[in-house]
Amino acid sequence: MGDVVGFVTLGPFVIGLFAAVRQPPPRNELIEGTAALAVLAVMTGTIIFLPQAFWETLMPVAWLFPMLFWLAARCRPTFAAAGACLISITVVWTTVFGIGHFGNPGLQVDDRNLQAQVTILVVALGAFVLAALFAERRQIETRLARANMMLERERDNKLMSAEAMTGAIAHEVRQPLAGIVTNAGAALRWLGRSPPDHDEVRAALNRIQSEGHRTSEVFDAIRALFRKGDQGRQRIAVNEIIVEVLQSLRGELKDHEVETRPKLTELPLVDGHRGQLRQVIFNLVHNALEAMDTTSDRRRVLRVTTELRGRDAISVAVEDSGPGIDPKQLDGVFGAFVTGKSHGMGLGLAICRMIIEYHGGQLTASSDGKNGALFQFTLPIGSTDKAVASPS
Repeated sequence: MGDVVGFVTLGPFVIGLFAAVRQPPPRNELIEGTAALAVLAVMTGTIIFLPQAFWETLMPVAWLFPMLFWLAARCRPTFAAAGACLISITVVWTTVFGIGHFGNPGLQVDDRNLQAQVTILVVALGAFVLAALFAERRQIETRLARANMMLERERDNKLMSAEAMTGAIAHEVRQPLAGIVTNAGAALRWLGRSPPDHDEVRAALNRIQSEGHRTSEVFDAIRALFRKGDQGRQRIAVNEIIVEVLQSLRGELKDHEVETRPKLTELPLVDGHRGQLRQVIFNLVHNALEAMDTTSDRRRVLRVTTELRGRDAISVAVEDSGPGIDPKQLDGVFGAFVTGKSHGMGLGLAICRMIIEYHGGQLTASSDGKNGALFQFTLPIGSTDKAVASPS
């Protein structure tokens, strides 16, 4: 009979106990399971000492199943196994020591053992079946809840992507449109002079035309950024893009009294999307320009530097002489919807990092919080092409 108890009850109970040690149950489940086991122990003791007439059928044993059902439904399988083990050990103990029904000296030893074994098998197998059914139900409910959570997360991600694209378009288009308005106003002022300065008007109109083209590039760049594949990639001279950006911002740099100090090293062509990389450089330069607006105790200097990084990468650095960035906030400057501007959306630097990472590079920021900020990105060359873009 001891073998029956060990095989049927102790084995699953020990396995469940080790599982509970590795992953402890919640406190409320532990309290509820312990209380149910205590009630089950009391019921088992009561049934053991019922008069002999009540044991002529298995009905008294059936009284234990409501508590076993409770344990299986409300707690982990470990508690149902513990309940079956408790009942089995009680039956064995009373049979061996001649206590209660199973120790009735009026019955033959073989009959008592048979009764005890049948009771143990009925209780243990019933408890394990109930525990297995409810455990499977809980697993199905968990998988269903996880599937629903994944669906909700996917829906939220799609909504965030749509919001990000809308916000990115609004953020990036605002700058060329502002340039168009500024240059149009300048052209009108030059025309209003007596005599009109046609050269300045022509230059302003050329800048308006350039900003119009850049607006179109913004849409192409953002559309390519949120589209799978490598559409629009080509061999690009990064130095040429930098020169174009500095020329397009020449009026603003002059108005803000910013001295530009480019230091462009000969670079190999890189593989990338021209419009997207232009947006990155434009945003970094424009942010540097705005950062120096409050600088009055020193010269406003913008440094743009390019250099080779070994044989497989190039580096572009944009440094200003503004008030800098608090070192504690450097890790968060690239977060979406994080901005220090009252009119900003906090998407510029987040999109810049997304574009650079999309090109296989890395964008970083550094500052001591006093003497300006340095934004630097690297791009892989990604080709053995020996064509070189000379700085203009």
